[in-house]
Amino acid sequence: MRFTYTILACILLSNLHAQFLPNHLVVLRTGDGLPSVSGTAVPVSLLQFNLLDTNQTPSYILNMPIVPSTQNGVNRALTLGATSVAEGDLSLSQNGEYLVLAGFNAAPNTAAVANTNVEGVVAKVNALGIIHTKTSYNRSNAYIAGSLRSACTVDGNAFWTAGSSSSSITTLRYIQSDSTNATGVPITATGSIGTTRTAIIAGNQLYCSANSQGIKLATIGVGLPISAGQSVTNLPGLPSGTIEPYGYQFLDLSNVEPGLDVLYMACIGGPTLSDSSGLFKFSKVGGIWVSNGYITGNARALACLKTCNNFTDIYITRSDGKTTKPNALVILRDVSGYNGNLPSNTSLQQSKILAEAGSNYFFNGVCFSPGTNLIPLDFYVAANPISCNGGSTLVSVVAFGGIAPYTKNQDSNYTAGAYPFQVTDASGCSIDRNYLFVQPRALRLQKCYLTSRKILGVKASGGTAPYLYTIDGGASYQSPNTQNNTARAYSNKNVGTYNIGVKDANDCLYFETVNTNALPTCPTQMVQDILSIELITIPGQKSIQVKALLDVQVQVQCEIYNLNGQLIISRNLTTNQWSQIDFPYNSGIYSIVLKYKDHTATKTFLNKK
Repeated sequence: MRFTYTILACILLSNLHAQFLPNHLVVLRTGDGLPSVSGTAVPVSLLQFNLLDTNQTPSYILNMPIVPSTQNGVNRALTLGATSVAEGDLSLSQNGEYLVLAGFNAAPNTAAVANTNVEGVVAKVNALGIIHTKTSYNRSNAYIAGSLRSACTVDGNAFWTAGSSSSSITTLRYIQSDSTNATGVPITATGSIGTTRTAIIAGNQLYCSANSQGIKLATIGVGLPISAGQSVTNLPGLPSGTIEPYGYQFLDLSNVEPGLDVLYMACIGGPTLSDSSGLFKFSKVGGIWVSNGYITGNARALACLKTCNNFTDIYITRSDGKTTKPNALVILRDVSGYNGNLPSNTSLQQSKILAEAGSNYFFNGVCFSPGTNLIPLDFYVAANPISCNGGSTLVSVVAFGGIAPYTKNQDSNYTAGAYPFQVTDASGCSIDRNYLFVQPRALRLQKCYLTSRKILGVKASGGTAPYLYTIDGGASYQSPNTQNNTARAYSNKNVGTYNIGVKDANDCLYFETVNTNALPTCPTQMVQDILSIELITIPGQKSIQVKALLDVQVQVQCEIYNLNGQLIISRNLTTNQWSQIDFPYNSGIYSIVLKYKDHTATKTFLNKK
């Protein structure tokens, strides 16, 4: 018993962690590797493949249940008739979470299973490989002596199913998940369509393929109908001749034609290749579906992937031409785009083979795996702006969509200029694009000197504002004056040489050495409201001479502090004229501060007795 429990635990853990990976293909396979009589029930497996490699073995295999049950809330078996072309479709739910298929609640080797009264089963499988086969039809009332061929769903809570019946009852039905031995809702009006094949949801509209009562591929009602009596309308322009449609897919490739505008259709005829079988393409032009040709061969099901701006990859289950039963998964690349014709004088037998079913196995439906969100290849360039003129920035190319892995430009530092970038995905899709990297203008300084007021003015341009200024080679920096948020006027600067500079918001630096004798006079707007000080001390006298320099004559506040920061004198001065201030203080260093509105000027002086 312990050994049995150990094996069971291993199986449960394996199923818990096994999963279908996003952006892969899943193929429905029938058979057990042994010869089977046509119509006999055989096991069903779901096989996972990647999108590109040839001669693959599946990376994951999930076997559907084979033990029948009729109990409520219990998983049923799901088998299919051996060598049946019509059965075994596979779809991905509209929300991308479930694989959906349909079959019989019958044990393998059940003879002529379609002629029995076993339940019809609808299955959903999530990305973890968890199987749900608790939804079933009473085939004595629905799909009488026929089969469930396909199922589709929005979110796994209810299903639309298609199939065959020996009676004239409607075979396109709607059933809630977990319904058992049910009849379902007959969606279409009586007599509007007979045997149905593949039901899908595309563009939030229900479609179904058939080959009865003149129906080939039709819209069912409007949107996603769940009530009886819906109309069945063939796609306008589609041929009503000998084509035998099974699987099909829509794409939206035109920027002009509204909605879904390209249709690929898989058709199976007889073992002899003819114009009734193969891969057909149609494009909607002005609301009418027009033919874009076909490629011969027996095609059962297909999944389309728009991986690039200039081609579409189509994954097809097809036969080898000796039988109608598909036994290979192939990829065909259509480079013709919207309303472009498929290549003539070619065959699906020439297509690249991704995987083969193997002896006494057959492939039926194919779709993308749960979680798949394949979009056309694209990329963008991630880079910070170049901070300083003459600098560079680290550039990374970020690719998305298409099929990984990608070949792209390596991360690198780029200076200002235009550069080409290219990304190529694993499918060979390539996108080229130029990017322009710009840099700030070079930092420069406008310099001036106002001799009469001893003001040294600097004003920056270029770089990135705001600026900080220095006149001592970067030992200290000062903000622009409040009356001008880009310029700085330094007061009390004697004639001489200064190492001036500027630092911008990105810490970019620019320096130059200037002599005030070589500078032009400062313009009025640069020195407006800038206070400066002239001061005369005469050794041995108990007074000092002070002049407050300003562009207008007003009263300013004058304050004098000792070395300890004590205010010792405070009085008003009139600007632009000398004022004598009594100064009966000891020798030492003092500071004089002039204040006018929100402007100040400061000067340090030595008083000698």
